Amino acid sequence: MSEAFTFERRLDARLIISVVALGLMGFVAIASETAMNVIFPTLMQEFGIPTSTVQWVTTVNLLMLAIIIPTSSWLTKRFKTKTLFIAAWAFFTIGTLLGLWSPSFSVLIIGRILQGISGGITIPLMNIIILEQVPFKNTATIMGIATLVIVLGPALGPAFGGMIVGIAGWRMIFGCMLPLLVIAGICGISCIRQSRVLEKAPFDLLSFLLLGASFFLIIYPLSTISHVGIGSPMVWGMLAAAIVLLALFILHAKKVEKPLLNLSILKTPVFTFCLIALLCCQFVTLTRGFMIPNLFQLHGGVSAFMAGIIVLPACIVSALMNPFSGRIYDTIGPKIPVTIGFILILADLLIEMLFMVHVSAYVMMGICFIYCIGQSFALGNVTTFALRNLPGDQYADGTAVTNTLQQLFGAIGTAVASTLITFGQAAMPDDIGQGTANGTQWALYVNFALGVIIFICAMKGLRSGKKQ
Repeated sequence: MSEAFTFERRLDARLIISVVALGLMGFVAIASETAMNVIFPTLMQEFGIPTSTVQWVTTVNLLMLAIIIPTSSWLTKRFKTKTLFIAAWAFFTIGTLLGLWSPSFSVLIIGRILQGISGGITIPLMNIIILEQVPFKNTATIMGIATLVIVLGPALGPAFGGMIVGIAGWRMIFGCMLPLLVIAGICGISCIRQSRVLEKAPFDLLSFLLLGASFFLIIYPLSTISHVGIGSPMVWGMLAAAIVLLALFILHAKKVEKPLLNLSILKTPVFTFCLIALLCCQFVTLTRGFMIPNLFQLHGGVSAFMAGIIVLPACIVSALMNPFSGRIYDTIGPKIPVTIGFILILADLLIEMLFMVHVSAYVMMGICFIYCIGQSFALGNVTTFALRNLPGDQYADGTAVTNTLQQLFGAIGTAVASTLITFGQAAMPDDIGQGTANGTQWALYVNFALGVIIFICAMKGLRSGKKQ
């Protein structure tokens, strides 16, 4: 047990700069990820690799996030907040330098692994600082500001990546990150403060190994199924092994006093319903980020830069709306903004399912506004609502479970989209554009089905939670 510790919640410049530093790290991480999506065709050509291989630039990053994030609760108990920030900053900087160099696809993947480790530390750290240090009346507003910094990543990343490819080559995507990393490092090291007493908490190594192995055994076969075939014994054997390992993880977690992931929080209905909505939304969001630039490059014939800016206007508007959305939550509660947000997301997924493969890049640019504005109202607010319905001593556990599974589902989404598109391309080897469109259409059907689940679970979560 840790000794009693009193920390005064106060909204001052130091706290704001701390949140911005972590948000800036998140921005750089997400911007690099979305920029990578735009340059997939370029990477495929340079390294001579297929769609199912190039997607690992994104998937391996998400996989590392999913593996590292479960340790966040233990890390924040065992190490100082500033120490964790410095470690995350160092990992990301080294990964960025490797990406800038990357003489081979393997080196690029190693760099992305290090960046994923960094993100696994940074993302929950920002949420924990907000939940533990910001006055309760300002929590949603500050969460919105933090989300603003991060949401700008998907907005600017694709356009930035497409532009850089044409001017200086894709490696300079990493080079342009370095000044931002310097700023984030200076702000974080100078302003981040400690809000809890450290504990000598034991590390549950067995849980870590079981979880990491099971996540890999889920993602890898989904990423290779297009090559080995859906009936491959390897695919089904690895998926079966993943289920066994996950079952062993759950059984072990019930036996230890302080599990790596505190699954007991899933007994809180509001948290569980909101979590399901968030996970499905992460699947859909990452799938869209993969599909849109590739569809309009390979099927629509547009440049990498044009493919990148399709989502730019909508994402910028969405990012600017996030603090406003958080303010609405703090003023009138979650019901109205969350409901409006998820209605817009469901409407967008229906429109995309019916029309995406048939419209021009400019029409798609307009359609993206529906989804992005829905995100700004729904995601940050439903996350805040879910975590607030947990006891205060479970904020770190809730953040760890939420962020871990979000990254896993994002990786699964990218892998599934890649597989479906690869199947479509393989069915029409003489017309890769139409094959890409066919595979994308299959993925759009999946997204809409998940959209229905998202809406139902979000509404159930709102009805079962406390009115706060």
